[in-house]
Amino acid sequence: MKNKYTFPKPSGKFSIGYYDDYIKYENEYGDRYLGFRCFYPSNNKTNEQMTYIDEEMYKLFEDLAPSSPACDLYKGFIKIKTNCYMGAKINEFKHNVLIYSPGYNTVPWANLVQIEELVSNGYIVFAVAREGESFCTILGEKRAPRRVELFGPFIEEVIKYMMESEEYSPDPMFVYNWSVEGIQSYLDKCVVATNRMELWAKDIIKVIDYSLEKSKDITHILYNKVNNDRFGAFGNSFGGSASVYASQIDDRVVATVNLDGWIYGGKLLSSELKSPALIFSKSINHFLASYGHNNSNAISLIIDKTVNEYMSDCSIIAEDFIKNNYKGEDLIDGRIMSCIMNDFIKEFFNKNLLLSDKGIENLCLKYDKKVQLKI
Repeated sequence: MKNKYTFPKPSGKFSIGYYDDYIKYENEYGDRYLGFRCFYPSNNKTNEQMTYIDEEMYKLFEDLAPSSPACDLYKGFIKIKTNCYMGAKINEFKHNVLIYSPGYNTVPWANLVQIEELVSNGYIVFAVAREGESFCTILGEKRAPRRVELFGPFIEEVIKYMMESEEYSPDPMFVYNWSVEGIQSYLDKCVVATNRMELWAKDIIKVIDYSLEKSKDITHILYNKVNNDRFGAFGNSFGGSASVYASQIDDRVVATVNLDGWIYGGKLLSSELKSPALIFSKSINHFLASYGHNNSNAISLIIDKTVNEYMSDCSIIAEDFIKNNYKGEDLIDGRIMSCIMNDFIKEFFNKNLLLSDKGIENLCLKYDKKVQLKI
């Protein structure tokens, strides 16, 4: 296995450039700030190669959780060289746009391996951070840390109803063994999580609006570079849930990928998805609890020997840390897990945004006995 601090090279022909920006909009909660890093296809590289996080971002994490066992892990993230270059020249073609949402309290680009793979193959990807809900949100010259008053109620609620469930167990793998009825009962109770999921979905729509606005601005790097008819959204954990929900409130979102995120509030339990969604999970019960038994637009991808944390870059850059948290569990090799995500996500978006279908089913043959596809 390669060194855990080595980022894999993406398969596409394009180099990867990026820039940072942010927007503010008003909603029922007041002013809402979204920071994002826009990754785009380029034909060149610069001298400013992106590391996974920088010193300032690590310092924010250290200040928030100085005694956390993850501090040493995050410190190591500063050393990780990615395949992204600040200020690289965007190539001359138009591209489809994808909006990426991380899970709660993680780095904004928590699936950067998948982002790089997509961008190298011609997509523009916005990685979104919600001010106060990501451990670091870049707002111009300001770095905004996580805010306990936003993060706390969400965590308190989900833990409360998990522990009150008749199926609760202290075993870290217990959620994968819940019944469909137990999961549905739990999801229906989580009001705070439901409200946040809906808000995160609206954030995704705001970033789509931003991309279209900038594509008409002759002074902006995205000028005339955005295909404006078909957008995609994807994310990890809670960000994956919000991505699917965004497709229910805006028809411009024509395809979504949910990397092991539960749909809180039961909003999708009895309704048909408007557009195709690829759902990664460890358990078929999680899929059935969130999407019902007869949702023809929902594609379930069950991956054996995995966990929620593996549905992100942690499968490569924190594999030892994750396996230590699940001692005794036979987990899939982290780099194989990352390759599975790369291949299925890319093929899914190619099919539904570029209308280029090489067959998702064929990938199941490539990863025989590691995945189960239910269409």
